[in-house]
Amino acid sequence: MASRAAVMARGRLVADGPPDGVTAIAKGRGAVSFEANGTEVELLQRLPAVEAVELGRGRVTLRTEDPERTVRALLEATPHVDGLEVSTPRLEDAFLALTREKGPR
Repeated sequence: MASRAAVMARGRLVADGPPDGVTAIAKGRGAVSFEANGTEVELLQRLPAVEAVELGRGRVTLRTEDPERTVRALLEATPHVDGLEVSTPRLEDAFLALTREKGPR
């Protein structure tokens, strides 16, 4: 476990501080996971704010910019969801938020 995290993007230092401080940059981001129930991946990818869909060990994990919005849309599209879990942002989520390019260069 590190006491300090630094993130560089396109040759610039974009964050430097304790891991909790860097993770706070990803506020609102997180993951929504549930037991795989045969829902088509294409449908999950189209849910609001979903950035990535991960499948593994009988579970689906949706990396999302807005977990609450994603959960609402998921429950509208697939009313029967077992083992629903919403988790807070990880250091990886902050890294992705900080290094994502905004529009054309």
